[in-house]
Order: sequence, then structure tokens, then C-alpha cells
Amino acid sequence: MVLGRVALSAGRGYRLAMGGVALVLLLGAELGLSVLAFGRTIAEHLASYGSPAGALGLAGQVAFALFPLLRRRARARWRARRRLRLLLTIAAPGTVAMFGPVRTIRLEGDG
Repeated sequence: MVLGRVALSAGRGYRLAMGGVALVLLLGAELGLSVLAFGRTIAEHLASYGSPAGALGLAGQVAFALFPLLRRRARARWRARRRLRLLLTIAAPGTVAMFGPVRTIRLEGDG
């Protein structure tokens, strides 16, 4: 997955820009395929978005463009759970947290 390999700022604007670029590339590829492979005109291709199937396809492409932003929120929740596990581990070493087994962390002086 590209989002896991590209270091992208956590800012909303950067993530929306990444999704926007992906959407433009996807729509451009779709337009090119429609014109070159199926012999449609640009006007015919754009008119196809007015049908229920075309509108649903466009909605799916817009959802695809929002993935970088949604991924940011999912990662923030994951980090919050990880911090909670760490706190639970320090408070009660060797216990099982509600998110799975917790690793025991030895602090200096614990013996």
C-alpha cells in the first residue's frame, strides 16, 4: 500500500492533496480508456456520470480519494490504543489489556 511506504505529513491539507492527485490520475485514465478503447467522445464520457451506474462509480472514486485522510484517523486511533497498552503495562505488568496481550516493560531499578 502506498500510504504505508510514503512519508506523508499528518496535516489534513497534504492528505487531501494526495487523494486529489490520485483522483485526477484515476479520472484521467478512465477518460483516456473511454475515448481510446471505446470510441466515445469526451462529452459522451462526461454524460455517463449522469446515469445511476456512472454516479455510483464516481462516488466510489471520490471515496478512493479520501483514503489518505481516513488512514490518518485510523492511525491516530491505533496510536492511542498503543499508548493505553503502555500505560496499562506500567500500572500492572503481565496483565492482559482489552486490546490483547501486553508486554511487560522493565524499568531501571525493578530488578
